[in-house]
Amino acid sequence: MIKKVPGSRLQKLLQQKSGPAPVAAAAWIESWAGYLRSECHLADNTVAAYGRDLRRFSHWLGKRNVAALKVSGLSDFVGVLRDDGLAPSSVARCLVALKMFFRYLQLEGVLLDNKAELLGSQKLWQRVPEVLAPDAIDDLLRAPGRLDRLAVRDRALLETLYATGCRASEVSN
Repeated sequence: MIKKVPGSRLQKLLQQKSGPAPVAAAAWIESWAGYLRSECHLADNTVAAYGRDLRRFSHWLGKRNVAALKVSGLSDFVGVLRDDGLAPSSVARCLVALKMFFRYLQLEGVLLDNKAELLGSQKLWQRVPEVLAPDAIDDLLRAPGRLDRLAVRDRALLETLYATGCRASEVSN
């Protein structure tokens, strides 16, 4: 019996002669997650979110072969995401995960072409941050009481936050 090793020359020859070999999505998703951690150095939360997105894709895929999917099939998956009530930002993240996964499969020699690259995504709205009213800013800057031992330090930190727009973690460091 010939063992098929992903990305091997034998597998590529078999693909050329008999069409694309079935791709076990679940096994490749685990391999891809390891790749994201070790090679791409993505944060654990990002890898976890992409993993959830790809598990959703794997569930939708069922027994179908990833290599045999067409763009129309992938578009159906995007439609299912929208029908499930996912926010546009979640659908966009899922599309990014899907495109990265297909690019990984192509890099590993499992797919000859990447149909996910042809998927379009909708433009996301940029959220405008809410601003504090001038009275609220004055109250904030007066918050450290005069009797507090660290009032001068606290006021300096608040003034720095307000003047620079830095994050609280940046100022505290």
